[in-house]
Amino acid sequence: MLIAGVVVVLLGALVLEVLRFISERRGVSSVGLPVGSEVRRRATGADYTDAYSVQLGSALDLAEADFGMGQVVYRDSAETIWEGRAPGLRFLASSHVAPGFPGRFTLSTVVFYESVVGPVYFFPVRFFHRRGVPFMVSRLAS
Repeated sequence: MLIAGVVVVLLGALVLEVLRFISERRGVSSVGLPVGSEVRRRATGADYTDAYSVQLGSALDLAEADFGMGQVVYRDSAETIWEGRAPGLRFLASSHVAPGFPGRFTLSTVVFYESVVGPVYFFPVRFFHRRGVPFMVSRLAS
């Protein structure tokens, strides 16, 4: 039973690495929080931040884009921010499109630990997050 569990974990890690490789081939890059964005302003005191960006091949209407990441707490023509909770933490997820056409899309994550459970919970999640989110962003590239 233990061997089967180890095999499943290793296969899962391999799949996630393949997704990361695909996202890099599609032009996704790790960047800082977008300059001038609302999520950057709200990130003060954050325990973790990341952002992944890709050049869009066509226009993206943020008003219609819903990534289902929690409750919308901010929206303008360039950015939408969702807020959500997980055990011991609060997070913000932002989708931002830079001005110009076709534009550059950035998906940002900001995490605030609210108890000692937060870092313990986020420790394994971070591994999956750093591979799955870039792949999700890569699907917007054409």
